[in-house]
Amino acid sequence: MIDKKSEHWKAQHWFFRISALGTASRKAQIRIELVLLGLVILETIMSYFDPIHTPVALILMYSLYSHVVFIRYGDKNHAWDTQNTRHVKSSKAVG
Repeated sequence: MIDKKSEHWKAQHWFFRISALGTASRKAQIRIELVLLGLVILETIMSYFDPIHTPVALILMYSLYSHVVFIRYGDKNHAWDTQNTRHVKSSKAVG
């Protein structure tokens, strides 16, 4: 569970905080990642038989990649750390 009122959360980069609106935990993000992966596979198979599905498959691939980067960024910066035991560099720091 993410404590969005903590200083730890406020120290996260703004794009990460905006992307995490409505998010309760990392587990929910992994579920979304798996659903996107299933949709990508389905659309890729469909685009093999009917090329009209290719743009949708490409958009879903981009969405999946963006979501994976989002999750890995949260892992790297310990955004899922509910105890706030790790220091997070402030996005406002210069240099």
